[in-house]
Amino acid sequence: MRYSVIAFSALIAGILVTTTTTTTTTAVAPSGILPGVATSHVTTDQPTFNTFRGSQTRSRNPQQQMKQKKQRPRKGWSFKCPPKDGQYEDAVQCDKYYECIDGRATERLCPDGLVFDPTIRKINKCDQPFNVDCGDRVELQPPRGNNLCPRRNGFFAHPDPAVCNVFYNCIEGDATEITCTAGLHFDEYTGTCVWPNDAGRQGCNPGANKKLKDGFTCPKEQKTDEAGQAVAHPKYAHPTDCQRFYVCLNGVEPRDLGCQVGEVYNEETERCDAPENVPGCEDWYKESDEKKN
Repeated sequence: MRYSVIAFSALIAGILVTTTTTTTTTAVAPSGILPGVATSHVTTDQPTFNTFRGSQTRSRNPQQQMKQKKQRPRKGWSFKCPPKDGQYEDAVQCDKYYECIDGRATERLCPDGLVFDPTIRKINKCDQPFNVDCGDRVELQPPRGNNLCPRRNGFFAHPDPAVCNVFYNCIEGDATEITCTAGLHFDEYTGTCVWPNDAGRQGCNPGANKKLKDGFTCPKEQKTDEAGQAVAHPKYAHPTDCQRFYVCLNGVEPRDLGCQVGEVYNEETERCDAPENVPGCEDWYKESDEKKN
C-alpha cells in the first residue's frame, strides 16, 4: 500500500531515510587497510581523506603519523595476558583482540567490517569503525564482501560515486538500501546523512534524486497559490493512477505518495477525497476490483 497523506506530513517534518532491501552475491576485493579510523580527535588545518568506499575518513597529518607510528612486534612475538581476565586489543590490527582467562590468551576476530573497542564495558566490544579510536592499529583482516558491501558489516556508500544520497547498511553481507532525505548526502566519515557541504564528497550528480523511477520530474514552472505566493511543496496528480500523487519538496525533489485505500487524490483541493468527489475517478476502486477478478 502506498504512503498516506499522514506519511507526507511526516516526510516534510524531516524523516531521515526510506529503506528497501537488496541481497547481492557478486564478489570484489577492496583494500584491507583501515582508512584513518577514529582520528577525529586529531585536528589538522587541512584534513585529508583516505578513500575506502563506505568508510571515508579524515586522516592524521602525515608528519604526525610518522611520529606516532608504533613498531610492529618482532616475528615470534606472542601476546601475554595481564593479571586480570578480560578482552584486550591487538597492538597493530584493529579488528583483532585477545580473550584472557586464567592467564591464557585466545586470539579472536571481530565480524568483518567491525573493529575492537577496548573502552566498551560490554561483553561484545566490536563496533562500527566510525565509533572507535583505533589509533595506530591500522591493519584489518582480509575483506569478505560483495559489490554493495565491501565488508560484510557496516555502512557503505553507493558504488557509483555520483550517487551521493544513497547508501547501504550491510549485515553479514546482506545489503539494505537507504536513501537520505531530500537534499542530504551520505557522509562516509560518520555513517549518517548530512548537508552536502559537511559530507564533502566530490563528483555528486546534482540530478541524482530529481527523477523518479516512473520518469516523473518536478516541473520547472513554479506553482503558486491563490494569493500568488510560491507553493513550498507543490503536489501533482498522477496521470494514470487516481490513488497516487506526487509532491515536489522545495519545488525540486519529487516524491511518489498515495492516498489510503478507498480514497483518491483530488487535484482541486490537493487532498485525498472520496472517489465520487473526483471527476474521472468515481469508479476507480470498482475498476481495480474488476481487474483483480
